[in-house]
Amino acid sequence: MRTKGIGPQGLGIKGNNGYHIGSPAKQAKKYSELAKRMENFNQRQDTLVTSRGTNRNVLRAENSFKASVGHKKGLMDMRIKDSKTLLNNDGTLQYITQHKKTPTKSPAKQTTRSERLYKRSEKNAIKGRKAVDEGRDRRATRLLKRAARQEDKAIRLEEKAKKRKKC
Repeated sequence: MRTKGIGPQGLGIKGNNGYHIGSPAKQAKKYSELAKRMENFNQRQDTLVTSRGTNRNVLRAENSFKASVGHKKGLMDMRIKDSKTLLNNDGTLQYITQHKKTPTKSPAKQTTRSERLYKRSEKNAIKGRKAVDEGRDRRATRLLKRAARQEDKAIRLEEKAKKRKKC
């Protein structure tokens, strides 16, 4: 049986099954080298998404998935400004797309968690009241209970946030 070694890379043992974290300085250097290859790249306004592999169609799909995740988080625009396919020394392809950074947060993140939870509880309460009017008692009690729980949680979160600000 093999021993663990030191740290996440398993230092002190020959061979680490290809597990590699890498140096942040080297990653920054690679990013700047890629940025030089793109036309009209401005690091303050644009961002790069890269994928490596052997099949170009798979790389495009992977890149679009990464871009959609970044877009959902509110970090960048979905539209591609520029794209390039590069051939690496080891024979693999590298697909790079340039996207515009979005300066503001996504609309969901502009409100606090307690505010979002309170809005959700109001929606459930409205649905519950509508169910009462329709005579659907089981649905009404379920929705109104849920709304009450959500409202209680929103109040607790708000109080917690106030406590943190005091400390």
